Amino acid sequence: MRWVLILSRERADLLLRWILVGALTLALSDCSLASSKKKGRLLRYDEVARVWIGISEDELCLLRLSLNPNGKGIGAYSFLDKEQHVFRIPSWTYGAARIHIAVEPTDPDHWRIDPLRGSIMGDAMQLTMSGEGWSRSFTLRREEELLRRWKELKEVMDQIQPRTPP
Repeated sequence: MRWVLILSRERADLLLRWILVGALTLALSDCSLASSKKKGRLLRYDEVARVWIGISEDELCLLRLSLNPNGKGIGAYSFLDKEQHVFRIPSWTYGAARIHIAVEPTDPDHWRIDPLRGSIMGDAMQLTMSGEGWSRSFTLRREEELLRRWKELKEVMDQIQPRTPP
């Protein structure tokens, strides 16, 4: 018996993007473990003021942060395949490889999230998200860099074996 899942084109594209982000984050986490003896350089503030994407250590939660140069931003996360939750970032600070991100939920009925805290070394952000009775650790990477690398991988694979349309 064959199972068919029907998704709108928009939802299918979104699902594919999150799957790719998760796979890339895991792959890059493995790469960073292999080179753990080599420490990266500290990023400048303007290099941190970007969009970051990642997955939790337990692979249950996806997180996307858009950090603006003005010290504000917006973020969103989803747990499993449940509803996405968006939050405002009224302020964020970075210095000496440490990052602190204040958060405000956009939905007043949503549970409280503590400020996000973590560190950045090289191109990786290690971040902890927590609230009352729960906590998640994340590894994030800059979205533009992951998408560029992903595109390069797809292109080199297509040179060897071109994709066939579905």
